[in-house]
Amino acid sequence: MIEPMRNLLKICLLALIFGVSVGAALAKDLVVERALFEDETAQLTWPQINGLEFSPANRVTYAGFSRSAFWFRLRADVPPGQASVALMISPTLLDRVTVFLPVGDLQPDAAGMRLDSRSAQAQTMLHLPPGLQTIYLRVESTGALLFRAQIMTAEDAVEQAFRNQLKLGAVLTVYALLTLVILTMLLLRYDHFRLLFLLHLGACLLHYLTLFNFLGQFVPWAWAQGKEAAQLLGVVNFLTFGLLMQAVLRWFDMPRAQRWVQYGLAGFSLLIVLFFLADRQLVLQVSSYVGSSATLVCMVTLLFLLFKFLRQKSMSPLAQVVIGSVVGLFVLSGMRAMLQITGLTSANDFLLESAALRGIFFPAGLIGFVWLRDQAKDRKLVEVEIDKAVSDELAKAQVQRLDNQSQFMAMLMHELKTPLYTIEIAATSLGRGMDPQHSDITRLKNINRSVDDLNFIIERCVQADQLEQSDVPPAKAAVHLKTLLSEIVQIQGHERVTLSGTAEAMVFTDYPYARIILINLITNALKYSPPDSPVQLDVRPDGVSGKRALNFRVSNTVGAAGKPDPLKVFTRYYRAEGAKKVVGAGLGLWLASSIAIKLGSQLRCNTDDARVHFDFSLELS
Repeated sequence: MIEPMRNLLKICLLALIFGVSVGAALAKDLVVERALFEDETAQLTWPQINGLEFSPANRVTYAGFSRSAFWFRLRADVPPGQASVALMISPTLLDRVTVFLPVGDLQPDAAGMRLDSRSAQAQTMLHLPPGLQTIYLRVESTGALLFRAQIMTAEDAVEQAFRNQLKLGAVLTVYALLTLVILTMLLLRYDHFRLLFLLHLGACLLHYLTLFNFLGQFVPWAWAQGKEAAQLLGVVNFLTFGLLMQAVLRWFDMPRAQRWVQYGLAGFSLLIVLFFLADRQLVLQVSSYVGSSATLVCMVTLLFLLFKFLRQKSMSPLAQVVIGSVVGLFVLSGMRAMLQITGLTSANDFLLESAALRGIFFPAGLIGFVWLRDQAKDRKLVEVEIDKAVSDELAKAQVQRLDNQSQFMAMLMHELKTPLYTIEIAATSLGRGMDPQHSDITRLKNINRSVDDLNFIIERCVQADQLEQSDVPPAKAAVHLKTLLSEIVQIQGHERVTLSGTAEAMVFTDYPYARIILINLITNALKYSPPDSPVQLDVRPDGVSGKRALNFRVSNTVGAAGKPDPLKVFTRYYRAEGAKKVVGAGLGLWLASSIAIKLGSQLRCNTDDARVHFDFSLELS
């Protein structure tokens, strides 16, 4: 892709150099002096303006949008031997043109010669005697009064027409090549930016062809060759440029500026309708001044975005220089043209040639911008794919790690439980034949108690591992409360548990999960309360949460370990300083809290002067 782009860029640059050199070369102009007089009434005739004071005028005249009639005095030095000379007006958009030529006594003919058609304005042969001759032009225009009037010999006029055709060919070459590229890009990857770029590219080309009456060489339609087509395409040109700017701002993530452009486009699009219904000169005036001012702001924005875009570290220095030069020249030339249209600077030949220059610079610059933008998109796509691949590998590694951890935990628990079970059986067997008063009975009871503590820790570790490994939602069903409460008898020391409240109810829950919560809370209360102190389990309807549920409260007297911290007690592996003297893994309350959340409940802890309370609720069936 890079090599074809470089070859295309070379062709475009050659066409650029050729077009600029041809455009800059103008055949010799016989006019040696220009002067201007504004007839604000548009009613004066040549005899009436004869003798009035004219102001000096530039070769290119720009008088904005005026309903006045303008008189131009052209003093031409006609060389000897010329039977006729050519009057050439560019662009050929004037509504009314009348030429007053010198006659017998060298005074202009009061009747004048009408040159209202575009072909007559493009070139009309005049018969003038040799020497210094004075010609008067009376012009009126619905659009902006912008034109350049030249008088040439017949040979120079032919040469100038040939140069204009060469310049047209250079511009069309650039447009054809770059249109082919953007069409290819559009077919390969459709997006709004490419489509709007192609739309504006076509609008620029049509505006250039109609502005200088080249379109008649390609299409037979009379309307396309008229002045109205050029004026309307001027409005469309501004509109499509605004749409393209909106796409550029979207790509650079500038939503506020994008909204302002959208508002402007919504109002500006009405001018196309008003062009056919309202005062055409007023519509064109609004279009020109508003569009030029907005374009000037957009050009400054483009210059800023160009600088921002070229600072990308991923772009090669050669690409930065080439793209920066081409787009920068377009932006600067566009700014210069807009400054002249808005009247902030005086008009000159550049204003007329800017349409051709824009046709060369603008497509080349934007096609490079589109290409570089696609390169950036491709790089981001590759980076996203790499990140996704890395994430997938990390996820697979995490799953494998958890699976290995689960297998290791299962193996470890099994290997630990087997010798513990052997120790427990052996201790129990030894104690059966001994006298209860034997001194080894206490040692055997300590062995059994230690085995129970180890089994308790192992059971909590297994439950914690199962909870982390399983993403399966709880399987809730109707469970009788008595069945759930009967699990308490399996806990060592259950004789200390006192039940209160209701026991005749059905709860809607996952039985294994609810059993783990209840057993963990009861075990925790028995472990950390003073020996032989009662543990209270109270089950009552929940009147706080506003739903049909049963609230379970496990309460115990504060023991030697002290009060737990309600903000930390459900943290994994958390154990208060006083609790570290008691065997445990710091998993029981964390496990109960995590399971309660899975069941749609919440485990709560609060304390008073002498007691610790744990609460959770289960939905009634």
